[in-house]
Amino acid sequence: MNICVAAWYYHKSLMQTLQNCYPVCWVCHRPPPAAEIDLFDHSFNNIPNVGLEFGCYDWYLKNRWNGGSVLFTHDDNEITEEALDQIALIPHDQCFLFPSLEVAEANGKAHGRAFFCSEKLLRRLKGDGGFWYNEAPETSVAIPATSAEAPNYHNAGILTFLAWLKSLPAEFTANQVAVVPGLKTGYRGRL
Repeated sequence: MNICVAAWYYHKSLMQTLQNCYPVCWVCHRPPPAAEIDLFDHSFNNIPNVGLEFGCYDWYLKNRWNGGSVLFTHDDNEITEEALDQIALIPHDQCFLFPSLEVAEANGKAHGRAFFCSEKLLRRLKGDGGFWYNEAPETSVAIPATSAEAPNYHNAGILTFLAWLKSLPAEFTANQVAVVPGLKTGYRGRL
């Protein structure tokens, strides 16, 4: 399993947990603090701050991903090594991850803070043009992350990802929810 982290806050506990586990790519819109720069390797990236998490995830999918399943997460989450091992064994093509069913319900059972995607699903997603997101949050028009032909989704971020998941053929087991007790995610609010 690979890990893509949308990094804004550089929480040291997450950086330390991830550095010895699975391959990690930090996708950031500003450099990390000088005191923590040693926790990063060549996978640190500095991109424009567009599309929030989904802008980061799209950039990773198109520029760094070269196969394998991926945990997409945000750097203000907390996670244990045991939780990472549990996530790596998820048998579905896609799962939104939560520490409890109550937190899943409070977040509408979907958010961009932590989710898992299989290699099969990511190959399909990349072929369909990648993650779609709104590059200009002050507008209500979703701008595709690619110029490739793809369905004309009408919302941004998580809602477009959910719409894409629902359009998949039955061979994909997507839009699942997994409870991972060793994971603490930020609250996003109901969809």
